[in-house]
Amino acid sequence: MPEIQLNGKTIATQTGTNEPVLKNNVVMESGFSIPSGVIDNALSNATFPSGHVLQVKQFLRPDTTYTISSQSYTTIGLTDSIELKQPNSTILVMANIHTYIASHTDDGWSAANYAVYRDNAFVSQSSPGATTGYSLGVNTTSDTDRSMDNFHYTVLIPNPSTPAGTTIEFDIRVASRNGYDVTINNDYGYSRLFLMELAV
Repeated sequence: MPEIQLNGKTIATQTGTNEPVLKNNVVMESGFSIPSGVIDNALSNATFPSGHVLQVKQFLRPDTTYTISSQSYTTIGLTDSIELKQPNSTILVMANIHTYIASHTDDGWSAANYAVYRDNAFVSQSSPGATTGYSLGVNTTSDTDRSMDNFHYTVLIPNPSTPAGTTIEFDIRVASRNGYDVTINNDYGYSRLFLMELAV
């Protein structure tokens, strides 16, 4: 390995045709300055090892109550955008959705499912929505039955071709109604959305 020495001190080395490496025992004299843009360019091109957290965003939805009766996925205002720090990152999406199913005289299951969308494109849903696939449900036998829960959902979204700006949205559908509506963000609790960018 070629190296440069002064008075027995190695100040730089080079392996093959790689760029020379300045050793950490070199002391810069007073008044030395690094040319403009060198550090900024180095930082802007820096990458992080796979799995490192590059940023975390939180979105709180406290101000609006949504009452859902549709069996099609419907927005509940739980959406946020994230500007990727590094190309091809993966987005870890986590949501805590406050869900309330009110009482009704009809017997049977009332249930809900949740779905995640990226830039208006469907990504995944919490369950298929068949009679055996509810994400959140309550079996009602009288008009005093009701259910209230904080539903947690997590999904990894790889982004090999996603532009820098990505919008994530959570929707909800009533999977089995039996006369009930599903309410998001009533007076008892709020919903939150977390977006985490992970280096790949």
